[in-house]
Amino acid sequence: MGYLFLSNLTITQDGYSSILKLNFGENVNEGLIKVFDIKGKEYMEFPIFNSQSEMIPIGGLPIGMYFMSINVDGKRVVKKMMKR
Repeated sequence: MGYLFLSNLTITQDGYSSILKLNFGENVNEGLIKVFDIKGKEYMEFPIFNSQSEMIPIGGLPIGMYFMSINVDGKRVVKKMMKR
């Protein structure tokens, strides 16, 4: 994996759903997802093992802006997300 991971990643949330759905577009052998608030406090950490998609429960997060760091095969992408 490498460039394809960055270009094929999709993140969806159904309205006010408490679940984020991540689709990597291809199989990820090993990786890590971390969720931080805007001050840098880490709220969650989820390992990825042999998966094309992950579901991240965000229902327990306080309302606000967050960043999701997704690390796979030495590559990292950071996405913003809003908990409503």
